[in-house]
Amino acid sequence: MALRVRLMLLKQDRLSLLEKQLERIDDQELTALFLGSARRDTNTERKKVLDEIGAALSVHGKLQFILFIDFLSVYDDYSNKVLRRWIRLSNATSKC
Repeated sequence: MALRVRLMLLKQDRLSLLEKQLERIDDQELTALFLGSARRDTNTERKKVLDEIGAALSVHGKLQFILFIDFLSVYDDYSNKVLRRWIRLSNATSKC
């Protein structure tokens, strides 16, 4: 579990850096319209960072889910079995 927590912290740090990068790009934007309309935005650097953020958030969400299950396994073995069965039957992990 400690390795997963460490990895989660690294992913959170990466998201923080990407957020700062996006804020810098937004602050330098000359056309305010682009900040409110993704369809009209022609800033390729912003699009690249937003794509990276999307990918990083997906990985982060999956790690959060795994850590939650680890947490349950430590404190409540029965709940863990029930949750794992629900995940298996509902195919919940493919929706993360």
